[in-house]
Amino acid sequence: MKVFILLSVLSLIAGEYDYGYRVDNQLLKSFNDVGERSCCKECIAYTNCQSVNYNKNNYSCELNYQHISGPGKTIHAEYVYMDRSHCFSLASCSERFCNLSCNANEKCVLTSTNQPVCIISDE
Repeated sequence: MKVFILLSVLSLIAGEYDYGYRVDNQLLKSFNDVGERSCCKECIAYTNCQSVNYNKNNYSCELNYQHISGPGKTIHAEYVYMDRSHCFSLASCSERFCNLSCNANEKCVLTSTNQPVCIISDE
C-alpha cells in the first residue's frame, strides 16, 4: 500500500523518474548519506547537473552531466534515475530552495537570511 501511494504521488511530479535504473559514466559530483530530496536540491544547485542517480539502499547521490531519456540507462535495482525536471519539481516543494541559474563552475546556495547566491564550486 505504501509503495502504491508513493508511486501515485511521484506520478504527479513532472519529469522522468525511473526506478531500477541509472546512467553510467556521466558523473559530475557524488554525495553520501543524503535523502532523495536533498540529492535533487544538489542537482538544481549546479547548473550543469542534468540528472541524478540515487541509491535507495545506501543513500548515495550521483549528479550527472547528461540526461538520457529511454534507452541508454542501465538496470540497477537499488537505484532511481531522475532528470533535472523531476528534481526541480521535487526540490521546489521545500521551503529552503535555491533557484538561481549559476555559471557552470558555481553552485547556488542560500545565505543565513534565505537569499540565493552563486558561489564558486570547490570542484
